[in-house]
Amino acid sequence: MKAILWLRTLRLIKPLRTVSKNQNMRMLITALIGSIPMLISVTMLWCMVFVLFGIVAMQLWLGEFHYRCVDPLTGEPEAESERLCGGDRACPSGFDCLKEDPVTGHLFENPNHGVTNFDNFGWTFVAVFQ
Repeated sequence: MKAILWLRTLRLIKPLRTVSKNQNMRMLITALIGSIPMLISVTMLWCMVFVLFGIVAMQLWLGEFHYRCVDPLTGEPEAESERLCGGDRACPSGFDCLKEDPVTGHLFENPNHGVTNFDNFGWTFVAVFQ
């Protein structure tokens, strides 16, 4: 039974017959295969650009997206909990800019349910790619 299943995979070769019979299709496939080395060079260049911007972004914003405006008396975040603070982004009066929840001691979640962050290179690469 397995021998028959193996023979069924040979059906994938059928489209290659149409390529060999059609001269225009053969020329197109040859051009596509010939352009692969150039596409690899462009892909490597884009990867280097992403890595460069990722390193710069990590240097600038590592851990900065955890800061939130928190009421120091109750420990509750501001009503707009996605609002970031720190640097030139000041909190409204009566709120402090904190990196971690004063009640639990855990870091506040990054924006977009933790997706947008520059805390490690993997997430930085995703953010730069977006």
